[in-house]
Amino acid sequence: MGRHRPWEPILDGALADMAWAVAREATAELARAPDDPAASIDVALFWSYAADGFADDGAIGERYEQAVDTLFDRFSSQAPMPWLFGGSIGQAWVIAHISDDTAALDAFDAAARAALADAAAPPGPYDLISGVVGIGAYFLERARQGSDQAAGLDLVVTTLADRAERRADGVTWFTPAELLPPWIREICPAGHHDLGVAHGVPGAIAVLAAIAAHEEVAGRAVARELAVRALDWLQHQQVDDDPRGRYPTWIAPGHRAKTRTAWCYGDPGVAASCWRAAADLGRDPLPWQTLAAAAASRSIEHTGIVDPNLCHGAAGLAHLCNRFYQATREPQFRDAARRWFEHAIAMRPSAHEMSSDFLDGTAGVVLALLAALRAEEPGWDRLLLCDVPVIAAVAGAGRYVRVS
Repeated sequence: MGRHRPWEPILDGALADMAWAVAREATAELARAPDDPAASIDVALFWSYAADGFADDGAIGERYEQAVDTLFDRFSSQAPMPWLFGGSIGQAWVIAHISDDTAALDAFDAAARAALADAAAPPGPYDLISGVVGIGAYFLERARQGSDQAAGLDLVVTTLADRAERRADGVTWFTPAELLPPWIREICPAGHHDLGVAHGVPGAIAVLAAIAAHEEVAGRAVARELAVRALDWLQHQQVDDDPRGRYPTWIAPGHRAKTRTAWCYGDPGVAASCWRAAADLGRDPLPWQTLAAAAASRSIEHTGIVDPNLCHGAAGLAHLCNRFYQATREPQFRDAARRWFEHAIAMRPSAHEMSSDFLDGTAGVVLALLAALRAEEPGWDRLLLCDVPVIAAVAGAGRYVRVS
């Protein structure tokens, strides 16, 4: 996969045996699950990695081919729903990621740019899950596969620039009350600033920083300025008096939401997305490595984790710690990843108690397990903006570069 430092399996011995057994059992459960049109995106992504992970099982290879065919059959290039998770933007991302047959995406790209133009008008969401940042993640994946996406990426920059709040302490993005769930709207009737990767500022930072690394994008200097100043603003939001983490879920005048230790919200997701951004911007990743280390050492009682999923569960934290380890080779991160995989395996309920999807279900748990068991870097976690790279300092230059 082109890493300066090869990807290293982190599970061995009895724990690896247990992880392989759970992954095989869960894969068999997913194979028996009834067809769900709403899950075609997650299913295709899952089977593409399962086919490699269980290459000795021809039936799994057949399931992968069927899943890809189903995804293409259900994919529409005419009416995109601008959601990376659960919408046609997500379908397109998965097609770009797992298939060489991307002809349908050429027509879709224009429709995606049109959807982005529609989303530009407030109060449309700006976030990764269902907004502008998610569309940016799609254009970045297309560009990674060799497609010219300069126009789309430039439109993402323009849209986020227009929506940005420029303040004395940096740049941020606001979520108006009408986009909030009713229970949060009761607490924040005037809206809030979201500090999670899934719905907030860290996701915007990661995508803007990645765009800034694309020389063909006309607005790359604007993307860089926004990302750098948003990192400044985000660092000003840290708190020191909460044992559950330094970054609240969201902030509003007179209110600071409790945090958790997860990908979607809390220190691990913030650390991963901003560490990734630091690499793209040539900045020192140390603040985010320090944050990651604090999260990795946190006791389970202070994490809020009660289930095994990727979004806010044990497998998600385990995978993030695995990413931190692969980028640093610091034993602390490997040990934390192993510990959280043990929790994920112990927490995994039977099939009828858990969905099959990527963020909240069995598919995501198995993908994380396979990434910990195999000597191959995954790419599926680019959906989560947590593909933390290896970074090296340039001697005497005061800057940092990606080496993976």
